[in-house]
Amino acid sequence: MSSISDLNLVVQQGGNAKEAHNTRPVVHDNSQLAAALQEKQEAEKRTKVQHTKDSDQVSLNAKEHKQKKDGRKRRRKRKQAHHQKHPLDPRAPGRLLDTIA
Repeated sequence: MSSISDLNLVVQQGGNAKEAHNTRPVVHDNSQLAAALQEKQEAEKRTKVQHTKDSDQVSLNAKEHKQKKDGRKRRRKRKQAHHQKHPLDPRAPGRLLDTIA
């Protein structure tokens, strides 16, 4: 590491980078590669979902969802038909009227 006193700077040499580039690649044995691969596969197995819901239960949930949706549609249609047959009276108690004073 060197310093320049006039500018208050510290400059580090790139010797560490040169040392890192001069290293040789490590050759692994087949047994080491197999062990590393097996550990990776075991980790993947632990993170995967083993079982999901039964197909019968999923289909029942889908049927229930459809029945609820159809029921909502029927109620909405009934409500709209009722409002068309019996429109709200704007002069009924509890209704606000627009008045200009």
